[in-house]
Order: sequence, then C-alpha cells, then structure tokens
Amino acid sequence: MASETLKVGLTMKKVFVVMCLVFCGNLHADLFEDGNAELMEGNYNKAIELYLEACNEGVAGACYNLGNMHGMGLGVEQNFSRGNELHTVACDGGLMDACYSLGGNYASAIGVQQDYIRANELFTKACEGGNMYGCYSLGNAYYNSDRGVKQNYVKGMELFARACEGGAMEGCYNLGNIYAAGMGVSKNNSKAADFYSMSCEGGYVDGCFNLGVSYYNGSGVGLDRNKATELFRKACDGGNQDGCSEYEKLNTGKAK
Repeated sequence: MASETLKVGLTMKKVFVVMCLVFCGNLHADLFEDGNAELMEGNYNKAIELYLEACNEGVAGACYNLGNMHGMGLGVEQNFSRGNELHTVACDGGLMDACYSLGGNYASAIGVQQDYIRANELFTKACEGGNMYGCYSLGNAYYNSDRGVKQNYVKGMELFARACEGGAMEGCYNLGNIYAAGMGVSKNNSKAADFYSMSCEGGYVDGCFNLGVSYYNGSGVGLDRNKATELFRKACDGGNQDGCSEYEKLNTGKAK
C-alpha cells in the first residue's frame, strides 16, 4: 500500500557553495565574462586569474564565483574560509545570492563558527534584496525554535508565502506541509494539496510525491489512484526515492 502519511517536515534547502554564473555590466565586465568562459571550458586556473582581477576591481559576481571555486576546490585547494571571505565581499557589493549563500554557511557551520543570528541577518538582507531562498531560509528559522529567532509561525508562513510567490518552490512545499500537519494553523488538506501542486508544477519533486499521496488517499483531493501513480512516477524521475518505491508497487499491482 502506498504511504498513508505525507512526508511532512520543514526542509532546509541544502546550502553549499554552488557554481552560479552571474553577469554584470560595468567597466570590468569583460574580465568577468572572460572568466566565465574559461570556467565553462574547464580552464580553472585562468578563470581564477580573471575572477581575481575583476573582484579586485569591484565586480561582485567575480568575487562570488571565485568564492565558489574556493569552496568547491576547483583549481585551488578547497578552502571554505577563503570562500566565505569572498562571498562577504560579494554580499557587501550588493549580490544577494552571495548573502544567501553566506547565510547558509553560517547556519551550517561551513568554514565559520555556527551563528544563527548572523545567518538570519544575511537571510534577511538576501530576502529584502529579492533572493527568495533568503526568504525561505528565514521562514525556516521562524518555524524552528532553535534558529536564532523567537519561534513565530505567522512570520514563518509569511516568509514561505513570499518565497513561494517569488518562485522558490520549497516555500510552496513547506506551506503544504504546514497545512497538512496543522502546524500553527488549522489543518486543511485541500490547501495542502494546492501547495503541493504548485511545488510539483514548479519542479520540486517532493511536492509531487506528497501530492501523489494526497490523491492515493483522497486527502484534500478526489481519490484517484491513476493520478497518484503518475505523480509518483514524476517524483521518481526527479530523484525522489519514495516516489520510485510507491510507483513500483502501484505499477506492479502490489498496492491494495
């Protein structure tokens, strides 16, 4: 039988230095864009040289990508501390992706001593600057009681909603979990299914899995085992192992 309980729980987007090519438009943009080209070709040493020159000239995106290379050990020995220094420069230079990434490192103690208060300051800056994962991560802080702020479900939901509306599908997924479990709100399976649907359609496969469970059990939506099977398959194709397990059971007629 397919799972009768949803995967409910507030997820923290895995925060790790991830290579992200960002582009800029100042006098030193050519250095930065040349660095991006070298990076894409796998010429890490040359990319580092170009990023460093651009970073020293105030190109925040170059500092950010250079920090990512240090964090990932691309062309240099892996050094999270140096990566964080460069992300700090990029964040101070107005690049909100850097503020979000740096906040995640403070929250997860990557290259720095764990400091939830500092992490939340950075998530706030990122969120207010338009980075929706900053809003999402700050929402997680408010929904948990040990993340440097006083637990506040209302504030957490506001931040998840902002993240969801801004395209961070994890925010939609968490709202679904909140309504499914009645965490700080009245339990509402219909609203839960709506948010799972949003997250699934936005490419967040855990939302597809939970929506599949909703259809399997007729929870908040009409009972529809065929739809459940489709959703489990979609979740599986996206890497959700629970989706693979449930799809296999349904597809082989083992589920009752």
